[in-house]
Amino acid sequence: MKRRRPWPTPICWSPVGLEIAFIAEDRRSIAVIDSLRKRQRIKIAAGNATFLSIACGDNDLLATACEDHSVWLWNRKTGTLLREISMEQIPLRIAFRLGSQDLLIVGEQSRRSEIWSGLTSERRLVLDGHKSWINCQSFTNDGRRLITGSEDQTVKIWDVESEEELLSINDLGEPVRQVAIDRNFRRLAISVGSDPY
Repeated sequence: MKRRRPWPTPICWSPVGLEIAFIAEDRRSIAVIDSLRKRQRIKIAAGNATFLSIACGDNDLLATACEDHSVWLWNRKTGTLLREISMEQIPLRIAFRLGSQDLLIVGEQSRRSEIWSGLTSERRLVLDGHKSWINCQSFTNDGRRLITGSEDQTVKIWDVESEEELLSINDLGEPVRQVAIDRNFRRLAISVGSDPY
C-alpha cells in the first residue's frame, strides 16, 4: 500500500510581516505568532471545525477555510469570530486581495474563483473560464490581477475589476500546481506536474 504524504501545514504572514499564523497539525486550532518576539500571541480554537487553509488580510483580518463548507473571518489580534461565509462547496484555497478586504475563495474541484467582501460577507464577483478545477492562484501586488492555474493544463490572468480574462496560457502538457508572479508583473513562474505531492 502506497503511503500518502501528510498535508503541508497551512501558514500565512500578516501583510506587514509582524505576525505569522498557522493551522495546528490536528487541523482544529490556529496559532498567531508575533514574528519579532517569536512567541505565540493568541490561539484560536473552534470546537469541532476542521481548518483546511488560512489567509491573513489587512485590518487584522484572518480567514480560515473549513471542511463544513464555510469560511470564517476572525480578528487576528483578539481571536474574535467576526462572521461566517457559507459555501456550496468545501473551500480549499483562500487569499486576501492586498489593499482591500476582498477575499478570494476557490472551492473543492471548482472551475471558478469567487471574490467575497470581507466586510459584508457578500459575493462580489465570479471569474469562470477553466475547463477543470483550479489548483492554485495568486494576486499581483497591486491586487488588480489574479493568476489561476488549473488541472486543465492552463494558466489564466484576470482583471479583477472588469472580470475580464486578459490572457490564457494553454496546453502546458500537465496540470498546473503553482503560479507566482514577480512584484513588477514582468515574470510568471509556473509549476506543472501530474503528482500533487
